[in-house]
Amino acid sequence: MPKCLCCVKRPRCDVAAEVERNIVLGIDLIALKSIATSNRAFGRIVRDSFNIDGAHAARCMLVARRYGDWRQITDRLSWATLVELSAPSTPEPVRHELEARILAGAIVLPRDVRRARRLMPSDQTPPRTAA
Repeated sequence: MPKCLCCVKRPRCDVAAEVERNIVLGIDLIALKSIATSNRAFGRIVRDSFNIDGAHAARCMLVARRYGDWRQITDRLSWATLVELSAPSTPEPVRHELEARILAGAIVLPRDVRRARRLMPSDQTPPRTAA
């Protein structure tokens, strides 16, 4: 029996390594952002030093802020699922419900997060704010 779900599809735990690498990157980027003189300077440093685009940097920081020290969650999910779960469009009640399912041993995929967001009762839908 494979040790983790990622081994079912990939033989070398590439998914777990990707998650770990991106979370470490997100933690590093958060630290860098705190000392950067401006967003422009931060973006330049990210592009030059890490050779990644702004969207990937934002996703790494978002996941690292929410799940960087929560190994019980990160060890069980793919990077795509963590990104969906961390997204600002995922309401807190949905996130908490899915986290409880994950901790109970359920397999949660990106499509499950999207479905849970879509099926959230309208009376629980958080109000939209003007951008």
